Parts: sequence; structure tokens; C-alpha cells
Amino acid sequence: MKVNLTLPPDCVLEDYKISALQLVTKPRVAGPKSLDVECQFCPQKDDKEKYVVKLNINYLAKARKTFSLRIFVNGYFRWRGGYEQKEGNGFLAWVNGGTILYGLVRATVAELTSSSECGRVVLPTVMMAEIVRNQIQEAQSKKAKSVETQPEKKTKG
Repeated sequence: MKVNLTLPPDCVLEDYKISALQLVTKPRVAGPKSLDVECQFCPQKDDKEKYVVKLNINYLAKARKTFSLRIFVNGYFRWRGGYEQKEGNGFLAWVNGGTILYGLVRATVAELTSSSECGRVVLPTVMMAEIVRNQIQEAQSKKAKSVETQPEKKTKG
């Protein structure tokens, strides 16, 4: 398929920043291999086309040596026409943004760790749609619990 380069795609990564990157060999808390990925969607109030995706990754594994990795990344995106223009676009914007960022993080981590004591680290492949669905379910569950625990307001009458 030929890509039309004159028409931008709906989801455009404008910039990204790594706010934290920590690689620790021989971590104090060694345990089984684990990967925790949190992907947050943060709409911009002043522009309905812009949003930030925050990706937080914690990874404990073993390459040449046991290591722990933490990396926090913010991606600054634009969704052409606004991600609210059609039902489901918000979810797509969240998943596409997270997928794009995770790919960048995988490449960055592999490059930076290639000469590290623990050896080259390639993050496992993840399905961002599953991560986002899980985050939505967790948020809905927390919201439901907070509504249940709030005392009923008495009305004057």
C-alpha cells in the first residue's frame, strides 16, 4: 500500500521526553521476572486535538545478570480533527499513543543497555489494547468503590 504523505495520519507524535530512566544491576529485591506497564491518557484542556500519553515501565529480569529497569516517558500527540469527533477515537488515540511510545522505549532500552553490565535488554512485546482496557477497568472499579463508600447526602426538606 502506498502511503499518502500529503495527508497526515490521525495520530501524530509531536515530541516525547524520557523523564526517568534507571537501570540497576544486582537489585536489592530480586524476584521472579516481572513487567509492569502503566499507560495514562491525559487530554489537554485548551486543545481537543492534543493529548499526552504517560508510559511508566518497571521491569525485573535477567540478561547476563539480574537487573531492574524503570523508565517513565511522556509522549505529546495530536489527533487530527480531535479524538472526541467520533466514538472510539479516544480509545484509539490512547492505544496508538501507548504503542508508539512503547516501541520507542524498546529501541532506546536495547541501545542503552547494549554495553551495560547486565547485557542488552529487549523489553517483551506487549498488547497495548489489553493494558489500556485493564487501566479503564481499574479506574471504573475505583470510581464505583468510592461512590459506594461515600455517605448519602441528606437533603433539607
